[in-house]
Amino acid sequence: MPGQQVQSVQFAEFILSVNTLLSPPLVEDLIREEQAQRQQLEQKVERLAQRLREMGVDIDTEV
Repeated sequence: MPGQQVQSVQFAEFILSVNTLLSPPLVEDLIREEQAQRQQLEQKVERLAQRLREMGVDIDTEV
């Protein structure tokens, strides 16, 4: 029934919700989520690089 979970007999740690089985995420939705996460990480990297530059660290030559 919707709202319940299904557990594999062979693999006890493999548990899926019935909702996921009945309405799996679309590949396009998964791609959009991944792109959003990547954009957030790129923004964080840029902010970190900017802070390092402000501290006088040359991020292009430092290891």
